[in-house]
This record gives sequence, structure tokens and C-alpha cells, in this order.
Amino acid sequence: MDANLDLAEKIWIQVLATTQGRDMEAINALQQIAVTRVEKQRPNQPAKPDEDDLSSEADIDYKPLRDLLKAQRWGEADLATLGMMFMAANCEEGCLDEESLRHFPCTDLQTINRLWVKYSNGQFGFSVQKRIYLTCGGKPDYRHDERVWEKFGNYVGWRNKNTWLYYRDLIFSNEAPLGHFPVLAYLTVWYAVESGDEAIGWVPTHIALLVQKLVRCNISY
Repeated sequence: MDANLDLAEKIWIQVLATTQGRDMEAINALQQIAVTRVEKQRPNQPAKPDEDDLSSEADIDYKPLRDLLKAQRWGEADLATLGMMFMAANCEEGCLDEESLRHFPCTDLQTINRLWVKYSNGQFGFSVQKRIYLTCGGKPDYRHDERVWEKFGNYVGWRNKNTWLYYRDLIFSNEAPLGHFPVLAYLTVWYAVESGDEAIGWVPTHIALLVQKLVRCNISY
């Protein structure tokens, strides 16, 4: 079953690549694959309505993030994600560097990703972005390839006409491309973006770091 899902996923990602992320049938198919992976991770016993695994090694309360995602308030959830990642990493100066990300608790990364994937119906989440990044030629290590990063940015809609977008110009709705969120988790330091007047300050090496962490934490759905 897993092999079939992997094969189907690769085929649909290639379809998206040839259509520059615009094929809705491929997007819907990839979302369904992501949801299927989440379902397979759940225990066999029946779950209570609206019950989520909000586990945290860092004693973080993920209910606010869950509620924002459940309401599909993607921009606010994106900001909350970065703030909670700072807290989970114990970054007193609001900085996620290589060292702090290397020691970031896997349980918390799993919880954040699971919530994004579940409440976006497989459209958003770190694991979705990881698969796209690897399909674009990225490697699960700390090395950075500018061409891969730009290809990834084009694919998830963070770039337009070879230019990185301002945060305010992203698509804060369900019409966003596959993998469009989270965004701010790829910043190494906090930026004031709430007003929409600040550029994101894209830090290209950070996605390689996060993908490596996802691999180490075995976060793949």
C-alpha cells in the first residue's frame, strides 16, 4: 500500500511540475494521498470527535494553533506556527538557527505538521513541502542549492516571474498552491510581517535544514 501511494504521489507531482502547479486534478489527488497517510497513522481505536494529538516535549499548548487551522485562518496560523517554534526551541532572541533546529523536539514538529496537514486536507504542511522539495531535486542534508530553492519557490507560489514575493502578496485562502504554507518557519529570525509591508527576507539555507530535521524525525506523511 505504501509503495502504491509513493508511486502515485511521484506521478502526480510530476504532472504538477509540467503544469507549473496549475493542474487541479493533480492537486486534489496529492491532497487525498496526504490525508490517506494521516489516516494510516491514527490508532485503530475510534477517536473522539474533534480529538487531536497535541503532544509536546516542550510543554507548548498547541490548541490555539489547532483552532486557527480549523478555522482556516492560514495567515494567523502561519504567524502562530513560527512563534510556537521559537518557544519549542527555547529561542529567547526569536532566532531559529542551525543549532536550535538540529535539537528541535521531533514530537513538536510532528504535532505542528499533523495539524497543518489535517486541517488543510493535505494542501499544506511541512511534509507536503518536504516531498515537493525533494522532487525539485533537493537533498535531505544541510547543503543548499540555489536552483532547487528557486524551483521550490516557484512551485509553492512564493515566487512570481523570478522574483520572491512580499508576505502580503501570498495567497491566504484555499486557492493557494500546494505547499504554500507554512511560510515563516523558514525564517531564521523574527520579521515584522503582520502589516504586510515588510519583505519576508527569504533565508534559502533554512529549508535544507528543516527537510533534514523532518527526515531525522521520520515525518513523511
